[in-house]
Amino acid sequence: MASNTGNSESLNSLFDGFDWVGPFDEYRSGWALVSVDGKMGFINEDGKLVVKPQFDQIGPFDEYRSGWALVSVDGKMGFINEDGKVVFDKISF
Repeated sequence: MASNTGNSESLNSLFDGFDWVGPFDEYRSGWALVSVDGKMGFINEDGKLVVKPQFDQIGPFDEYRSGWALVSVDGKMGFINEDGKVVFDKISF
């Protein structure tokens, strides 16, 4: 599961408004992980926000269930689908 501790300069100059931009296709085809004010979300290849940066951590899609990614916010775990919608939330381990 990714957390906002990395330091990548790979695409920062191409996408203003993001503190950090990861490589495309690592989590979902055509998407890149982004960070804004310590929260994580996704953009598409056009730089359009597809999942609002609101998560503390995001895992890869399909690791636990096809089409879902594990996310966490304030210590609570949940899942988002490939449309970026929360499908199951507030699981606490």
